[in-house]
Amino acid sequence: MPDRTWNYEGHDPAQERLRESLCTLGNGYFATRGAVPEATAGTAHYPGTYAAGCYNRLTSTVAGRTVENEDIVNLPNWLPLRFRARDATSDTDSDGGAAPGPWFSADDGSLLEYRQVLDLRQGTLTRRMRLCDAQGRRITVVQSRLVHMGDPHLAALRTEFTAEGWAGELEVESALDGDITNSGVDRYRDLNGRHLDRWHTGAAGPNTVWLECRTNTSDILIAMAARTQVAGSIPTSARLITEDRTATHALRLPIEPDSAVVVEKTVALHTSRDPAISDPLHAAIDRVQQAGDFTALLASHEAAWERLWQRAELEVPGEAGRVLRLHLFHVLQTLSPHTADLDVGVPARGLHGEAYRGHVFWDELFVLPFLNLHLPEVSRALLSYRYRRLGQACRTATAAGRTGAIVTAAWVLTRALELAEGLPAPRRQALFERIGLDAGELKLWEDVSHRLRVPFHRGVISQFEGYGDLAELDWDAYRARHGDIRRLDRILEAEGDTVNAYQASKQADVLMLGYLFSPAELTTLFRRLGYGLDDEMWRTTVDHYLRRTSHGSTLSGLVHGWVLARARRAGAWKYCQEALTGDVADLQGGTTAEGIHLGAMAGTLDLVQRGLTGLEVRGDELSLDPAPLPELSEYGLSIRYRGHRGIGLTLHAGNLSISVPPSDQPPVRIRLAGRSLTLAPGTSRTLQLPTE
Repeated sequence: MPDRTWNYEGHDPAQERLRESLCTLGNGYFATRGAVPEATAGTAHYPGTYAAGCYNRLTSTVAGRTVENEDIVNLPNWLPLRFRARDATSDTDSDGGAAPGPWFSADDGSLLEYRQVLDLRQGTLTRRMRLCDAQGRRITVVQSRLVHMGDPHLAALRTEFTAEGWAGELEVESALDGDITNSGVDRYRDLNGRHLDRWHTGAAGPNTVWLECRTNTSDILIAMAARTQVAGSIPTSARLITEDRTATHALRLPIEPDSAVVVEKTVALHTSRDPAISDPLHAAIDRVQQAGDFTALLASHEAAWERLWQRAELEVPGEAGRVLRLHLFHVLQTLSPHTADLDVGVPARGLHGEAYRGHVFWDELFVLPFLNLHLPEVSRALLSYRYRRLGQACRTATAAGRTGAIVTAAWVLTRALELAEGLPAPRRQALFERIGLDAGELKLWEDVSHRLRVPFHRGVISQFEGYGDLAELDWDAYRARHGDIRRLDRILEAEGDTVNAYQASKQADVLMLGYLFSPAELTTLFRRLGYGLDDEMWRTTVDHYLRRTSHGSTLSGLVHGWVLARARRAGAWKYCQEALTGDVADLQGGTTAEGIHLGAMAGTLDLVQRGLTGLEVRGDELSLDPAPLPELSEYGLSIRYRGHRGIGLTLHAGNLSISVPPSDQPPVRIRLAGRSLTLAPGTSRTLQLPTE
């Protein structure tokens, strides 16, 4: 079985924030960073919980200017669970007995052993540690957490304590903390990060506390309820403490030598954005009180993850496969089947941190191609998110003196024309009326789609008009002086210069054409515009930008690797490897700790799915044109296509095996290397790939 775990040995404060990002657990509705439960926000740790679509807009004064910023909101922290050992006779509530020692912290030097395991198959994060306090008492602690993939409103934390050869008491506090700000990205420190207000706390029954608050401008009501239960010990004291912004369940638990005491914390989260509830607080309390114990929750959570893995199978051997499985895990945690029920977009940094303030950009370009063939209902929801905002986009365009809402391009216009022409007349008329489109504009679209200008210089497609007139940069000199020049823009700014003065790119720009379009599509598109584009011109263009790109984006290596792989050119693996390790090795120098790069992660999956297989849907057939890399010459994946769930593609030893699962669907037509074949459901074929 391939390795589906990520293991971290030892405790390293300098690496904790990176681990927290990579060990985030989520379910598409919300996600929680892998911060340790006893930690508060600081240099080493940053607890963060983010709900998809939960944003708030604030104004800040920066350098004497008023600026407005909208952020994904760091919600109340549901993780807090702290503990300390104490003698059975000590009692802080009376005059007698010794005072208890300090609360345990992984940063206080008491650790003897420390290990964290992220289990991708189960969707759990487990921490095992041994520690020794100032009195010499040793204790083993095992903590496991989950953010439930089956019930998107639930999360749970199980903590098992075992005293090594001593008896006494454990003091445990399980809390909900609402005193939270957005402060996870240092460069945003001048921005107002207080998005929560109007806190209320309370208790519901003997073992449940709750907290509710609101975002202060978007007015989203957020409610959490936490149930804390104990096994293996009868508490000598149990108190529910509610304060202005925190709600705590405080316990004192007798513990015997080498006997386990288990504390289970189950949490429910609801917001006023949720459908089919009357009130978020009552929904949260009801849900947490109806939830099963940790064992039951884990079983249903694992079952939900197993169903999800079956819909997105991807097997690649070696270290590349291990990283790809991590990427797939984080994509599915951010954009799960639950996303299909939400009005949300694709946050560029996932639900893993506050970089880019949680904003939605153009990462769908790298995410949708993968989702289309596994979770098409999620793709539809993400496109619907854009469509619902089309009206406002059109109004914004009108205010700017424009008539449309899209950077228009020949391909977009051509596809729009094809769609309009293919619709039945009544539906076409209804669509035009709904979006305010004049039927006469179709002629304009047709005209524009043939007349857009593409600039060239010296036989190369230009990044923009005048690009070829810019100065050349001495790339070798800058590499010799600075080593890593990924952030060339910042290097030049520090020298009082600007990258805009040079033929230099931070990331793939023109070469995105080779990612977005197959060679045949690209040639057809240029022909429609009245330009010729042959293999030699494209090769010259690729070479030109390869020498003039600093790769200051995690997406740059992905696009360059894709373009070179599809052209079957040397050097592709170097860029593919950079895309694979961008987050796990934090190649951008600290940025992953602020949130993973979701587009790059999804893009590496699609590199295997479409880039290496040459998979395209053409008319009524699947077209394949494999271009395996020597370092990625074996893989297996399954896709969803026209009612067929689980069409398998496996490359091994130069042979491509294609299988169609049994069903009542029609046969699948496939084209490979100029050959056409038809596979009926329940059949398979193995074909030898042609050699170059």
